[in-house]
Amino acid sequence: CGVQQDYAEALRFFDQASRSGDAASEVNLGYMYDHGLGVIQNHAVAASWYRQAAERGEPQAQYNHADLYLHGEGVPHDEAVALAWFQKAALQGRPRHP
Repeated sequence: CGVQQDYAEALRFFDQASRSGDAASEVNLGYMYDHGLGVIQNHAVAASWYRQAAERGEPQAQYNHADLYLHGEGVPHDEAVALAWFQKAALQGRPRHP
């Protein structure tokens, strides 16, 4: 049957953990907003969460943040900025393609 998904509970959990500076929770919040999971999809909010975690050195956040810049979703389209974030992620072992 699998596990029932409770996005509202996940949102509360990740929000609380992010207040303590938990980068993984910031990535998860970004992902929820990026994909509209339990919230209205909002790429600008996703970019903000990804950027916070990316600046903490979180490679998945760096990759996701770069992808938003590459596609101009929630942030201006900027391939140079995207490349810089992709490179930071790659230096930590996060490959360019999933």
